[in-house]
Amino acid sequence: MRILEAEVQLIREFTDEIEVVAANSYSTFTVVAGRHPTLGRVVIVRDQDGNGLIVEAE
Repeated sequence: MRILEAEVQLIREFTDEIEVVAANSYSTFTVVAGRHPTLGRVVIVRDQDGNGLIVEAE
């Protein structure tokens, strides 16, 4: 498992590349779980500004 800190542009591009399986929004952050064509299962956590983390689960 890898956790990568990511800026707005990378989060946006990565979200467009995945097949979204589940998503949930909270007052201060959003969580998106999905499948990436080459990386497999991923979870994206982003704050209100669009910055966040990409978690690659093997």
